[in-house]
Amino acid sequence: MPSTCYSGFVLTSLAVALLLATLTLVGLGVILFGITTATESAAVSVASAFPRACAAGSLNFKKTKEAVCLTAKTIAPVARPDPVAAELPLRRPSG
Repeated sequence: MPSTCYSGFVLTSLAVALLLATLTLVGLGVILFGITTATESAAVSVASAFPRACAAGSLNFKKTKEAVCLTAKTIAPVARPDPVAAELPLRRPSG
């Protein structure tokens, strides 16, 4: 006869797997159905994950601050404008 400790662990694991599966399906589904682009899909996934993290009680200020800092480190090289390209004059097509 299985103990209740294992059955609780299995139910918790299945619940987490179901939440992750729905996040993945929502994120990919909106792209595949042509509703959003990949960037917008990432925002939809975050918007879906944020309330779930709040409801689970696993979201706090420290984790949110860490996520924001890691995101800033990731996008900073992409978002920084190229100083050389910014100084080049725009040319109008001739003709």
